Amino acid sequence: MQLAQSIKENITILHCAEMLGYHPVQRKGNTLSWTLQEHDSLVINLDPNGCQRFIWNSQRIHGSVIDFYMAMTGADMPKAIQELGTILKSKSISAWDTVRKTENSTYHQHNHHAEGNELKLPEHSAQGYRRAYAYLIKTRCLDKWMVSKLFSQNLLYQDIRGNVVFVGYKPHTNEPVYASLRGTLSSRQYRGDVSGSHKEVGFYFNLYGQHSPTKLFVCESPIDAMSVASMLIHYKIPLDTYGFISLGGTSLNALEYHLKQNPQIQTVYLCQDNDDAGNHSRLQAHSVLEKLEYTGKIVDKPPVSKDFNEDLKKLSQATAIVLEHNQSQLLQQTR
Repeated sequence: MQLAQSIKENITILHCAEMLGYHPVQRKGNTLSWTLQEHDSLVINLDPNGCQRFIWNSQRIHGSVIDFYMAMTGADMPKAIQELGTILKSKSISAWDTVRKTENSTYHQHNHHAEGNELKLPEHSAQGYRRAYAYLIKTRCLDKWMVSKLFSQNLLYQDIRGNVVFVGYKPHTNEPVYASLRGTLSSRQYRGDVSGSHKEVGFYFNLYGQHSPTKLFVCESPIDAMSVASMLIHYKIPLDTYGFISLGGTSLNALEYHLKQNPQIQTVYLCQDNDDAGNHSRLQAHSVLEKLEYTGKIVDKPPVSKDFNEDLKKLSQATAIVLEHNQSQLLQQTR
């Protein structure tokens, strides 16, 4: 407990974020509040007494620097304390210009840009992708055919830690420029962009290639985008005319980027989460599309639940109940 308290007193969340490759950005009009370039729904607050906390709205996570480290790395608490303790004891935090706890504490912002760093994809698992497949198909209820197709297109893979890696490529090339991680342990929520990712490209599928989709689904996360596609497949709707992008949060850079690359898009479905951040992002998307002089159809399509994966899981459960009922009826008829 003494080590944990020492970590909280000497390592700031801001510097921990930088150490992990993230890029804090000071919020407008607030000198004691920051967000991250990679996760705009995550807010770091520093009160005048130097007490620092974070809240990640989209993940419903909050807490101290130890909780932040756990959320960003997937480590459990003992491992997080051990690794942060090693950093503390090595005095490497002194190189970060640690924020002093005074009433006038402020954080000096560096002009970092995620796009300026070189993307290094996490190492592929040598044990195959079984864990990632199970997580996506069984836990997240995504369509098996679609998941297999995205794996075969190298848009998905499993890293050496068992995370699912979602890869985004520069359009019309084989150059990976974006990668996002998603933990596969149901007991611990973890996701994050790999340092050096081009967030404006993000994760997308069915958008470039032989066909030119005329309809675009815009979602916050890769799993939400895959959930929408899975629901279309469930209702036997062909995917040929649909493209799918993930914003990697609520930032609209990817929408602007891909719409410029795909002038044939006639309908944009705004599928951000059904919460304050998602609703605000949908509203902002209208302004972005107006700025781009987009003349196609815009459809606000929030999920019924918090997000489309929750909707998909409820659909899968309902389907399973109906199937079980039909099987029971059939067995009774054969007796």
